[in-house]
Amino acid sequence: MYIEANPLRARKVKSLLELKNYKYSSFGYYAYGVKNRFTKNLTSPLWYIDLGKSPLERQSAYRKLFEQFLDEKGWFGKAGERVNSLRDMGNSVFIKKRKIYFNDVLKIKKANPKLSSEEVVRKYFKINTSEVKNE
Repeated sequence: MYIEANPLRARKVKSLLELKNYKYSSFGYYAYGVKNRFTKNLTSPLWYIDLGKSPLERQSAYRKLFEQFLDEKGWFGKAGERVNSLRDMGNSVFIKKRKIYFNDVLKIKKANPKLSSEEVVRKYFKINTSEVKNE
């Protein structure tokens, strides 16, 4: 379920309804029986078959388990107003450093909109490495 939630965390999709139709995820298959060119040859694992006697029972049980997983791991915001993304995980120092990195990278990207993502990251590390050497 962690992997199935990746499009939510990456904000490729904004809701479980969008995740249902996201072609690169098997969530739609397990939760709703959606078949596409990526899931048409998928074999249901035993843990999934054990969720119910019929496909509809299994799909319903899987949706409930998936939502429980998201609730346990966290959604941003209050119930009813949630952004469909998992809460940051990790210790507070790591999260603080990651937020600083993210904001710095955004500043570089805004100042240099023609740079590729790789060039932005290189520029970030070049700036921060030279600042460390100068201290």
